[in-house]
Amino acid sequence: MDLRTAVYNAARDGKLQLLQKLLSGRSREELDELTGEVAGGGTPLLIAARYGHLDVVEYLVDRCGASVEAGGSVHFDGETIEGAPPLWAASAAGHLDVVRSLLRRGASVNRTTRTNSTPLRAACFDGHLEVVRYLVGEHQADLEVANRHGHTCLMISCYKGHREIARYLLEQGAQVNRRSAKGNTALHDCAESGSLEILQLLLGCHARMERDGYGMTPLLAASVTGHTNIVEYLIQEQPAGEGGPSAGPGCVPPPGPRGRSSSPEDALGDAYESCCPTSREAAVEALELLGATYVDKKRDLLGALKHWRRAMELRHQGTVQAPSGQDCTGRIEADFSVSPPRTTVGKAGLLLRLLVSRGSDH
Repeated sequence: MDLRTAVYNAARDGKLQLLQKLLSGRSREELDELTGEVAGGGTPLLIAARYGHLDVVEYLVDRCGASVEAGGSVHFDGETIEGAPPLWAASAAGHLDVVRSLLRRGASVNRTTRTNSTPLRAACFDGHLEVVRYLVGEHQADLEVANRHGHTCLMISCYKGHREIARYLLEQGAQVNRRSAKGNTALHDCAESGSLEILQLLLGCHARMERDGYGMTPLLAASVTGHTNIVEYLIQEQPAGEGGPSAGPGCVPPPGPRGRSSSPEDALGDAYESCCPTSREAAVEALELLGATYVDKKRDLLGALKHWRRAMELRHQGTVQAPSGQDCTGRIEADFSVSPPRTTVGKAGLLLRLLVSRGSDH
């Protein structure tokens, strides 16, 4: 094992005394070389921050002159993150003490990885609420820096189901209706992940039900991913003209202390068709697609028939009435015994493909 690898391994394992033995008495040039990147692209400071070794982090910065901004490669959740600064790694792993130390030593709170992920996004991804609060509350981390897909901190919090982080970001003025590069909003991400509580929170903060760049609504996203609870909630009857729930507790919609009254994203509103999730047409389409999802993903034909039956009843509601005392259930089941409704043919597979690469990576 060469000396550079030995230094890296000691930093990774938190062996401060061994590290001191390996680095003490070295010249500036030697220290720069030994604390630089190893073959895998990481640095001793980066790996120490990733594993939360505070004493090693402070030794490398204070005594060895390691750069708090030098990016490198680090592994998280089966991914290799390229160009990650030490603060990003500490934030992603939830090491608040290391986050504090690096920021005190001059780390930039908004420095990004190669895919434009910030330390704040990293903390949001894995649900580290205290790190999120510290980055935003103490160091004014930018809530709206999006990754390469245009996917924001609020979007990833919703996708990952971190309700309290989503609530906190909204309180701080995060843009609830901002769109990614593919046109989806936080409401789409929430519908795909199946978190009803977060969906209610977003609607309470005036999230708009809109179509993305592919024409998919949050309601359809919930249908194609099989989240029956979301579908049921969105198609429930509401009084005509009602624009959605009022702002609930813990929600401070922009403009606020960190909010924005308007944005370039809001100006794109006319490019995407607003939709009413409780309209009959939207409910029928959602139920038909949900039935197709039950067949395709769950292999549950009986469950699919239940949703298709509701769709047909809703489609023909108020039109042709069955003779008094006659049950049309058998006819409905017969109609669907051969094939699903025409609107679902091929749609489930297409929409599932469109959900890929929404931007929900680190």
